[in-house]
Amino acid sequence: GKTGSTPDCIVAVLALSNIEAFSVVLQFTPGFDGNSSITKWKVEAQTARNMTWFVVCEISDPDAETLTVTGLMPFTQYRLRLSATNVVGTSQPSESTKDFQTIQARPMHPPFNVTVRAMSATQLRVRWIPLQQTEWFGNPRGYNITYRQLESDTRVPAKSVMIEDHTANSHVLEGLEEWTVYDVVMSACNDVGCSKHSTVATERTREAVPSYGPLDVQANATSSTTIVVRWGEVPKQHRNGQIDGFKVFYAATNRGGQVLHKTISNNASFTTTLTELKKFVVYHIQVLAFTRLGDGALSTPPVRVQTFEDTPGAPSNVSFPDVSFSTARIIWDVPDDPNGEILAYQVTYSLNGSANLNYSREFPPSDRTYRATQLLAERYYIFSVTAQTRLGWGKTASALVYTTNNRERPQPPSMPQISRSQVQAHQITFSWTPGRDGFAPLRYYTVQMRENDGPWSLLPERVDPALTSYTATNLKPYTTYQFRIQA
Repeated sequence: GKTGSTPDCIVAVLALSNIEAFSVVLQFTPGFDGNSSITKWKVEAQTARNMTWFVVCEISDPDAETLTVTGLMPFTQYRLRLSATNVVGTSQPSESTKDFQTIQARPMHPPFNVTVRAMSATQLRVRWIPLQQTEWFGNPRGYNITYRQLESDTRVPAKSVMIEDHTANSHVLEGLEEWTVYDVVMSACNDVGCSKHSTVATERTREAVPSYGPLDVQANATSSTTIVVRWGEVPKQHRNGQIDGFKVFYAATNRGGQVLHKTISNNASFTTTLTELKKFVVYHIQVLAFTRLGDGALSTPPVRVQTFEDTPGAPSNVSFPDVSFSTARIIWDVPDDPNGEILAYQVTYSLNGSANLNYSREFPPSDRTYRATQLLAERYYIFSVTAQTRLGWGKTASALVYTTNNRERPQPPSMPQISRSQVQAHQITFSWTPGRDGFAPLRYYTVQMRENDGPWSLLPERVDPALTSYTATNLKPYTTYQFRIQA
């Protein structure tokens, strides 16, 4: 027989069909096989990016007239050529096909190295490695981030955000729940779809302060000076962190009372007793929870509770507006601490220093004055006034009066004395010696002050006549102050 030779060049025009993302079908008419059967077909390619011919695949199918070429990349411009091999050798390559483009496929893979870091109580930053141009397999759309609360009820659906920039490598998720663990996954998306999901990244948002007060706040008075307060949990989604403890705020409603609070530095205690309260007074009570970062919202509405009645404090502002050799008229006001409803007052008086009780009389609560007559001239008398509630007679207020027709205004006290040790940056304490009272009990002192030789101003508070010193506060440092005092 004839000796074999290498196969002829494949003369037929190569036709293309079934163009897919990763493959194409090549149709051709084989040339002369050189009297030896074809052992393999070799397909080479050129791309727009790589003008060097390279082998894409080799196929063993001696009698083929169509070949399915695999190993192509999606969304890529190719031209192909074919050569045949027999035992003797390999033919010249064929003419190349016309240029064609494989169709798009989903991106090759998701973004790599997806990490999540908490930026605040409501923000997480997601970072990743963007895809290379050849890994998109189509027109890039961007990245999809899907995130969901880990510990939440399944009722909270996952949320997604699309980053429309295929070169981006980070994004901040906003508006998240405080102190909550989130799962985050990513995929890359192009015109035909999205890649598989990345591995899951997990992170907890930072702590904040509670956005709600404890539920079920209850308060019960247990005496005239104590109230027991109980409360429940802060709703879970409003805790926003690790609850470290609670604060109970309470204020007497009737006296423009200042707001006081008691701290419970323990997140397992849900009750406390308020002590040293005003008697027979309505208190408003609210409770808050706190985290490492501070105090949360107060419970609402405030709970109202009244302490029990008790015996009253001493009547206030006792004085003698009219005095003569034989009479003295006493007046008084409701006790500063009535501790209940005042039912009656009692006035008693006697010569000062005499043991036997001279006189005693009760009055209805509306009467707050009494004129004593038939007194001895130019003698000291001691008067006492007491109030009564349902629980009994209370504390006594006593005052001395001198029966005379020529009473005077009180003498001024001595000049205020200040020692260096009592001067601080923001306060000064000074003292004085009382002057003669002019045969009438002092009712109060007033203090006036001026700074840097400016005008004198009257301080609003009345100073108790039993005191002989006063501390002025809230002063400015390095400022000259002067004080004067009047009885």
